[in-house]
Amino acid sequence: MSIQDIPVLGGSGRIKTGAMRFEGDWPGLFIRGDDCMALFDLVNAAFSASDESPVGAIGMLQGILSKYFIIMKEDVFQFETEEAE
Repeated sequence: MSIQDIPVLGGSGRIKTGAMRFEGDWPGLFIRGDDCMALFDLVNAAFSASDESPVGAIGMLQGILSKYFIIMKEDVFQFETEEAE
């Protein structure tokens, strides 16, 4: 898959990581390049970590993935968040 450059009309040119929809298409999750690099580094570390020390990378990866999960749950798919009792 190649990169598709999409001009940002009337905006600052900087789009945040989050839910995004183009016209009438399905909504999805956009991950900014800087956030994507951090995610790439953690996934790479988690998969290439020795059996002795994958815990740190996996824990940090879980933190980032939980952030993206919440964006997908609440903004992309718009599921209601359950209130803590």
